Amino acid sequence: MIDLKKEIEKLKVNESFGNDGYSYGLLEGQNKGIKQCLQIIDQYNIGELSDGYHTFNSLYEQRMYLFATIVNQNKDKAWKSYKHEDGELCFGGGWFIVGIDTPNGSYTYHYENKYYDLFECEELECGKHWDGHTDKDVDRVLSLANYNIITAPKTIKLSEIVSKLEKHYNTEIVINRKPTSYYNCYILCRKSIAENEDYELLIRDNKIDDIDEFCCYPNDDNIKWLYTLWIAGTIIEDDLKDE
Repeated sequence: MIDLKKEIEKLKVNESFGNDGYSYGLLEGQNKGIKQCLQIIDQYNIGELSDGYHTFNSLYEQRMYLFATIVNQNKDKAWKSYKHEDGELCFGGGWFIVGIDTPNGSYTYHYENKYYDLFECEELECGKHWDGHTDKDVDRVLSLANYNIITAPKTIKLSEIVSKLEKHYNTEIVINRKPTSYYNCYILCRKSIAENEDYELLIRDNKIDDIDEFCCYPNDDNIKWLYTLWIAGTIIEDDLKDE
């Protein structure tokens, strides 16, 4: 990301360069022009800067409406909240987070509260777990285009999910039904990390609530299958509870 003010500052020339009055006058004029540019940036909202066709504010607004369209057409996969996953208000208040769970992972944006009703999706007390995505992962939303051809069962046995994870990691998967760090849920994890309450899969209200970011390998069919269950909201039958 380029900081416009810093880049303009770099254009300033050391006025000690050039001994003749002509050179000095040129340099003084250049630095004066740069100073005026910086003053203009301070004076006006940087969001109104334009490339000659669009301002920053215009592009952000267009992005918001386009994302709202994606969310409103995929309501069963989208959510919004005034709080982040840690229970804190977004940026101290006045903002909310809206996200969508795609077959390739989640993607989110923040917007001011005045746009809250623009996004017609599930309202959560706190936002979902951030899986580490950045602006470079925006192409995740493209995977929604193929979602309609993905079929997922309405219900699945927990033992089948454990089997898929064990094949993926080639190690034993354990179930922690009473993790202290996660409310009203249970977690599936590799035995080697069970003591730290790290997880590969977080299950809440008999559905997959989150898949750990390191669990996602696009070329692994077992993980693709788990993401399909997550996005489809498949109900998990706990057939291992009494074992």
